[in-house]
Amino acid sequence: MSQPILNNEFILTKELGRGGTSVVYLGQSISNAAIKVAVKIYKPEWLRESKGAWENVKNEINVLEKVNHQNVINVLMYGDNGVINFPNQRKQSAGVAYLITEYVDGVLLYDVSKDQGKLGESAGLFFLRQIVDVLKCLHEQGVAHRDLKLENIMVDKEMNIKIIDFGFASEKLDNLTQYLGTKTYMAPEIKQR
Repeated sequence: MSQPILNNEFILTKELGRGGTSVVYLGQSISNAAIKVAVKIYKPEWLRESKGAWENVKNEINVLEKVNHQNVINVLMYGDNGVINFPNQRKQSAGVAYLITEYVDGVLLYDVSKDQGKLGESAGLFFLRQIVDVLKCLHEQGVAHRDLKLENIMVDKEMNIKIIDFGFASEKLDNLTQYLGTKTYMAPEIKQR
């Protein structure tokens, strides 16, 4: 076995995505190969060098534990003292911060849009209804995603969406002026500050 292993529980089989704060892997349970999860490993340099990084991680976990909606990714476990073993290199990394969520077997809504081109009114309404339902639920629970974009919406095999990546989420809806999220998607009034 040459793939990295997290906490002697999950084989990190392939990279699913990469961002400024973390790398997400497909994890497969060692005890039951049918169990697949998404494993978000926070970049150690980001945690060390970015002011408020740990607060962002804790906030993401708190928000995901608070929100219960069929179209929001479910958090399964997390920690800040994980161990990744690299069997082929006979080494390990300790003190790893990680977040394990359900795995969505599907694609990004961005890729659906890119590959399909115009989705048409029926398909657009199908996705829009789900997104509005999630946003309503988040608003009722006092949560703003703050980085909602096609790249943070998964589409599963049944064409249902799952909102992912709550790294910039906020539980304070009254003051959303902080410069967070993807710059190209930010509201103009925030960019002007």
